[in-house]
Amino acid sequence: MEFKTPDHGPDHGLPVNEKGQTPKTEVNALALRDSIVNMPKRENIVWFDDGMYQGGTDRGYDSVNIFDKETDTIAVFRKDENGEYNRFTTTCTVTEIERKHLFESGGNFVTETVLNNQKTLTIINPITNKNKDDLQ
Repeated sequence: MEFKTPDHGPDHGLPVNEKGQTPKTEVNALALRDSIVNMPKRENIVWFDDGMYQGGTDRGYDSVNIFDKETDTIAVFRKDENGEYNRFTTTCTVTEIERKHLFESGGNFVTETVLNNQKTLTIINPITNKNKDDLQ
């Protein structure tokens, strides 16, 4: 959590310094952790239990994505081979393009940079995040 705090603390309402980053302190790291842990308790939360992170790219993986419609904040938890999730991987405020793709794809969170570079995307199975050619 300590490494995510500077860039992603502002997405969760934490204080920022003159560079627009949240200072990397234990208090701020714990506050970021608590904000993410408490996301499911908020109103206007959308769960994507069969989501993906960067699905359709070489970096893609199956995930559970928790999205706060009020703040446009997402938290991504990587799934293991058994479909269990317990590893937090990232959080951020999504852009309008990312939000649109998230809902149109049924939970595939892909960053705007990747969405704007179609060369990096492949045809995938939207449920398993595996290349369709690999499923035959």
